[in-house]
Amino acid sequence: MDRHQLWRRLLNSGVVRSTGQHIVLSTREHTEQYANFVSSNVPDTLRNELVAHLATEASSAPLHVRPHGGTAFLGIGCGYWYAAMLAEHLKFPSVYATKRVLDWYGFDRGQADMLRSQARRVVIVDDVRNSGASLQKLVELVDRAGVELLGALYILDRSATPATDVRFRDRHVPVRALFTHHMPTWPDRESCPLCAQGIPYSTDTGGGVEEFHRF
Repeated sequence: MDRHQLWRRLLNSGVVRSTGQHIVLSTREHTEQYANFVSSNVPDTLRNELVAHLATEASSAPLHVRPHGGTAFLGIGCGYWYAAMLAEHLKFPSVYATKRVLDWYGFDRGQADMLRSQARRVVIVDDVRNSGASLQKLVELVDRAGVELLGALYILDRSATPATDVRFRDRHVPVRALFTHHMPTWPDRESCPLCAQGIPYSTDTGGGVEEFHRF
C-alpha cells in the first residue's frame, strides 16, 4: 500500500489517534493526540509496511544507505524495535541506546564498542519526533562515540515544525519522516489548556500523572 493508504490504516487501527484525554508523554509534554508504535499495538501487516517504507526511505536520497557500506541503525526505546527490524530487512547491524533519565542518554552492554567495530557511520531510527530534544541528545551520543552520523529517520514527525536536517559537528545531516502530521503538545502545566480546564491526567494512555511526577 502507498503511504496515504498506510496513514489511513494507522488512523483506523488506533495506532495514531485523537484520544480526547489529557496525556503526559515521557518528555513531560502534554497532549490529547497520541501515536503509539509499540510492537503490541501495531498489526503485523502495518508493521511490515512501515518497515518496508523505512527501508525505501533509508535507501533513497538523501540518506543513500547502501549494502556493505559500513552503516548501522541506532534506535532508542520503541525506535530500537524498528531499527532492529529495518537492519534485519536490509542486512545491516543495529545497536541501541538507553534513556536513563529525562535528559541523559547512553550506550550500555557493549553497544558503543559494537557500533565502532561494525560500522563507520550510523542512521538514527525512532518512531515519533515530538520537539527534537531526543534527537539532539542522540546526536551528541553519536559524536562521543566517534562515528559519522549519516542521518535520522522517523515514522512520524508530529511537531509544528518538521525537521529536514540536524547539526552534526561542522555540517547538517538529513532528517526524514514517513509522515508529518502536527499533533499539538504543550511543554508544561502552565501552558497546557487541558490543565487550565482541570481535565485529569490519563492513566490509560501515556504515562499519566505517574509519568509526570517520576522525574
